[in-house]
Amino acid sequence: MSITSLAAYLDVSKNTAMRLVEKGVLPPPVALGGLKRWDEATVKQAIASTLDAAASGRAPSSTDPDECARRFHDQNRKKAPR
Repeated sequence: MSITSLAAYLDVSKNTAMRLVEKGVLPPPVALGGLKRWDEATVKQAIASTLDAAASGRAPSSTDPDECARRFHDQNRKKAPR
């Protein structure tokens, strides 16, 4: 997926998506012929891992990748200053 698709999937700006990559929250992209692309399964796995770590040992309420992405988005939105 492209940075635009990644940002849309997480419902964040492209800059925020890149910051999450730079911080190591999300995996780095793979170069494909000069294009940067993210593997969707790897992104979903990173989101699930981040949520599991944030849960401080509690089992996640769902391991569905789309539900994990929604929880990830909700957690990061709450932390964003307004």
